[in-house]
Amino acid sequence: MTMFANIRLHPLLIIFILLSFLTGTFVQLFIILLLVFIHELGHYIAAVYYKWRIDYIMLWVFGGVMKTDEASHRPVKEELIVTLAGPLQHVFIYLILQVIGLFQVLPEQLIEQVHYYNVILLLFNLLPIYPLDGGKLLLLCYSAFTAYYASLRTTYLFSILSCSLVLITHLSFYPFTWSAFALSLFLLLENVRAWKDLFFTFIRFLLNRYHSEERKQLVVSTVGEDARLLHILKKIRRTRTHIFKIENHLNTHRTVSEQACLHTYFFHKNITATMSEVNDKNNNV
Repeated sequence: MTMFANIRLHPLLIIFILLSFLTGTFVQLFIILLLVFIHELGHYIAAVYYKWRIDYIMLWVFGGVMKTDEASHRPVKEELIVTLAGPLQHVFIYLILQVIGLFQVLPEQLIEQVHYYNVILLLFNLLPIYPLDGGKLLLLCYSAFTAYYASLRTTYLFSILSCSLVLITHLSFYPFTWSAFALSLFLLLENVRAWKDLFFTFIRFLLNRYHSEERKQLVVSTVGEDARLLHILKKIRRTRTHIFKIENHLNTHRTVSEQACLHTYFFHKNITATMSEVNDKNNNV
């Protein structure tokens, strides 16, 4: 299926298109949509190169979202390249505009408009707010150094607070504009939804780890025998493979692999198990 068959328009964008006809700003909106399309094309090409499964691309004013279940399931390097492929298009557009300006192929006023919106879109998409590219990069940075569950919580919470602050600042200190209000509200609602789905997103991450054979750097962590399995699973880092050393009251140690913990959670469906029970269950298999 081609990219064009996968493109969807957000209802908010349709409203903006109708308003642009009524207010005489369709040319400006067309420029923005063209730049957004090229931006998403960068993500799409990089994702196709790495053979990602792509559900659809949702276009909305000042941005778009490429819906895929591959994020967090692929190597960090892959996700980093796919994420950066979008903003990189704005650099190419800038260079193309410079060449067009030299040869005076298009009116200077039109080139200035395209250049202005190109810079605005680049800066907007690099804001550290999920699901913008800046927010995705923030999540990648967090997940490279902390547990994946904690990185999700931190990214979503930071994004919610940032969007709320932008909304309050906009309503309190600046002239009201529907576009700024709608974009801020849209991002806020997206992060509230992501926050509500946080546990589902985390479980999907664990399920992929359970079926993955990718080798990562090994790390050994000491845990108590009474520690709950789910609590321990929340310590898993995306860039590491874990071995858990179980410490008991006799100060003796047993080890349980990350895979054994995931096997107990998904295969045996023993979600309330302690680490001692995880060890016993896997030793009896």
